[in-house]
Amino acid sequence: MNLQESYDLYKQRIKANRNYIDFRLKINRIIKERNLIPLMNDAKWLQLQHSITQLNFPPAYFAV
Repeated sequence: MNLQESYDLYKQRIKANRNYIDFRLKINRIIKERNLIPLMNDAKWLQLQHSITQLNFPPAYFAV
Protein backbone atom coordinates (compact mmCIF):
# COMPACT_ATOMS: atom_id res chain seq x y z
CA MET A 1 0.00 0.00 0.00
CA ASN A 2 1.47 3.36 -0.96
CA LEU A 3 1.24 6.54 1.06
CA GLN A 4 -1.73 7.98 -0.84
CA GLU A 5 -3.68 4.74 -0.40
CA SER A 6 -2.91 4.78 3.33
CA TYR A 7 -4.15 8.36 3.58
CA ASP A 8 -7.33 7.57 1.64
CA LEU A 9 -8.04 4.57 3.88
CA TYR A 10 -7.40 6.70 6.97
CA LYS A 11 -9.84 9.39 5.79
CA GLN A 12 -12.44 6.75 4.92
CA ARG A 13 -12.22 5.24 8.40
CA ILE A 14 -12.44 8.66 10.03
CA LYS A 15 -15.65 9.44 8.14
CA ALA A 16 -17.14 6.05 9.08
CA ASN A 17 -16.48 6.55 12.79
CA ARG A 18 -19.21 8.75 14.24
CA ASN A 19 -17.40 8.98 17.58
CA TYR A 20 -14.33 10.53 15.98
CA ILE A 21 -15.29 14.14 16.75
CA ASP A 22 -16.04 13.32 20.39
CA PHE A 23 -12.72 11.48 20.57
CA ARG A 24 -10.82 14.44 19.10
CA LEU A 25 -12.50 16.84 21.55
CA LYS A 26 -11.52 14.59 24.44
CA ILE A 27 -7.91 14.38 23.21
CA ASN A 28 -7.74 18.16 22.70
CA ARG A 29 -9.05 18.71 26.24
CA ILE A 30 -6.36 16.40 27.67
CA ILE A 31 -3.67 18.13 25.61
CA LYS A 32 -4.79 21.51 26.93
CA GLU A 33 -5.04 20.31 30.56
CA ARG A 34 -1.54 18.83 30.49
CA ASN A 35 -0.01 21.73 28.52
CA LEU A 36 1.18 19.36 25.81
CA ILE A 37 1.98 20.32 22.25
CA PRO A 38 1.40 18.19 19.13
CA LEU A 39 4.60 17.64 17.19
CA MET A 40 3.25 15.50 14.38
CA ASN A 41 0.14 15.97 12.29
CA ASP A 42 -1.76 13.21 10.47
CA ALA A 43 0.36 13.50 7.34
CA LYS A 44 3.61 13.08 9.29
CA TRP A 45 2.26 10.05 11.17
CA LEU A 46 1.17 8.43 7.92
CA GLN A 47 4.57 9.09 6.36
CA LEU A 48 6.27 7.52 9.38
CA GLN A 49 4.01 4.46 9.29
CA HIS A 50 4.56 4.05 5.55
CA SER A 51 8.33 4.40 5.94
CA ILE A 52 8.40 1.74 8.64
CA THR A 53 6.66 -0.72 6.33
CA GLN A 54 9.41 -0.10 3.75
CA LEU A 55 12.25 -1.15 6.09
CA ASN A 56 14.40 -4.11 5.05
CA PHE A 57 14.13 -5.49 8.57
CA PRO A 58 11.27 -5.73 11.08
CA PRO A 59 10.99 -2.74 13.41
CA ALA A 60 11.84 -3.26 17.08
CA TYR A 61 8.19 -3.13 18.15
CA PHE A 62 7.10 -5.73 15.57
CA ALA A 63 5.31 -8.58 17.34
CA VAL A 64 5.69 -12.01 15.78
